[in-house]
Amino acid sequence: MKILIYSRKGIFNWANSFKYFLNTKDVNSEIITELTFEGDILLGKLFNQKLNNDLITDCIFNESQIIDIIKRCRLLRSLELETAKKMVIIYTNLLVELFDEKKITHFISVRVDNYFLDIVYRLSILKSFKFIGLWKNAILKNKIFFTAKGEFNFLNNSDKEIVANFISVLKSENFKATSLNGKNRKTIYSSFQIYLNSYLRGFILNILRYLHNDFYGYRYLTTPLFVKDYKIRYRDIFSHLLYTKKWQNILTDPTIDNKLFIGLQVNPEATIDYYVENLDLINIESVINTILEESTNKGLTIFIKDHPNMLGKRNYYFLKNIRNKHNVFLIPSYIDSNYIINYVNAVFTWSGTIGIQAAIRGKCSIIVNAPYFLKNYYYKISSYNDLKNIFSIVNNHKVKKLSNEELTTLAKNVTDGLIDGSLNFKEKNTKNLHATFENIFNFLNA
Repeated sequence: MKILIYSRKGIFNWANSFKYFLNTKDVNSEIITELTFEGDILLGKLFNQKLNNDLITDCIFNESQIIDIIKRCRLLRSLELETAKKMVIIYTNLLVELFDEKKITHFISVRVDNYFLDIVYRLSILKSFKFIGLWKNAILKNKIFFTAKGEFNFLNNSDKEIVANFISVLKSENFKATSLNGKNRKTIYSSFQIYLNSYLRGFILNILRYLHNDFYGYRYLTTPLFVKDYKIRYRDIFSHLLYTKKWQNILTDPTIDNKLFIGLQVNPEATIDYYVENLDLINIESVINTILEESTNKGLTIFIKDHPNMLGKRNYYFLKNIRNKHNVFLIPSYIDSNYIINYVNAVFTWSGTIGIQAAIRGKCSIIVNAPYFLKNYYYKISSYNDLKNIFSIVNNHKVKKLSNEELTTLAKNVTDGLIDGSLNFKEKNTKNLHATFENIFNFLNA
């Protein structure tokens, strides 16, 4: 077994601990990074040399594949096309040469969330090694799962206790996804803090890229200074003033039929950029506008809630435009999603947890893609033509109470893909780290 462990800023200590653990198991492992420091294989240095000196050369990927890699990456799609192409080709050629030399069996990483990992994942298919993408479960704490681009991987046959706990947690009125930062922020002051911190971080990272001589390093450029998806306009600070004042009266009105709840996700979001197969569907604003256009005057009442972590970051004019639709109501981002789901008969999400929150309640759950997808329990959107049918999907779905057998099936489609572990990269408890590493190692040997 030959393993490469991926590292980047904030992950190195965790990766180094995992490497030490593997050494105790007599497993040959090395740490790889696209940074110019912290690791055994510093591809960042080679990348920068070639970026400055090399012309664009042949690549194992064809033109359409390169363009797909670019369009999915929040950084590359903000750069000039020729520069982005060159970056993809250089890293691809460096990785091909490395993998041919090392003859690796496994690449251990976080899930795919940037172009470097996207290239590695695609090469894992061509070079026949396993890409293990680790991520924390959004519903149960201290549980992790393996996925590269949103696929479900069976890891265990979960028992009744875990299944029951999963259902109980998900149905709780106070449920919050583990990805939430825990802060119930809802003031202009909070938004202004986010605005200042985002640009301050950008300026600091811009200085660091010069100090580290890493001018096109991913971590230095993914800030509001360079990436349009991260750009925050001063006007966006006041987006929360657009909430509909009497949204609660309309939401709880029993005389209104066909209520659809749309939960906006973080933007940019890896689970949209890389989980969604159809590139046309990764543009959040375009998808939402299409749904609204198709639902106008059809009797569909739509409630939209932004992700709590997007306070002060969402485009003010986008929210203002959708709020002005006569059948659309903006709900404050700090309101619990389960409360909203109780009063609607359908939800729409790309990959968010509200999809399964609705499904276990027998509601109409419309998703684009998520690891928890299960045929006959969710409606899957694969194209813009599917978006045009959302009113029909909502109108024809009959809300029902699921049987215990159906609830178990839904829950196990998540819990059977989980193992005990923590992806807290700042974890200092060696006992917890060892337990996580042991569980990952056991899976590799299975």
